[in-house]
Amino acid sequence: MSQKAKEKREALINSAIQLLQVDGVNALTLDAVAKNANTSKGGLLYHFPNKQALIEGIVQDIYEKFSEEFFILVEKETKNRYTKAYITLCFDDLSKHSDLYVGSMVVPFLENKNVQEVYQNILNHLKQDDLDDTAVDLIRLTIDGVYYNKFSTLAPLTAAEMQAIKQRLYRLAEGE
Repeated sequence: MSQKAKEKREALINSAIQLLQVDGVNALTLDAVAKNANTSKGGLLYHFPNKQALIEGIVQDIYEKFSEEFFILVEKETKNRYTKAYITLCFDDLSKHSDLYVGSMVVPFLENKNVQEVYQNILNHLKQDDLDDTAVDLIRLTIDGVYYNKFSTLAPLTAAEMQAIKQRLYRLAEGE
């Protein structure tokens, strides 16, 4: 794929994410994405032949960016660096730009093999830290639950509660 094609594909994905964040999942139509990206529907269809392909592209893009950010944060940590980078990244993602939980609204597309590989790679790195497997699993599953809570309307957590959970998970990653 040429650089120009990659840039166009990225612009279409960003347009779709923007629509999801601003107007919700019902606003995600091929026509709306094309219009928002200032391109023709035919141009959109060249990169994404249908809505399912577009959604899979969104989810894959989100997870690839998440993975890139994860490894940048790993370099800033020392002890149990993978787990602490994971905690930091997930809570930052939830509080700042929330792209990942927007992608999670399309859960059936998380069966995408590329997305599964990215996620499994991160989990494999968490297991390299000097923590027992149960602590790592507890941290991961708690974060999965926090993501679910973020896009659920059932008893949403306050910002203070989210911060307290993040701090407690970080202490667990420290070995406390």
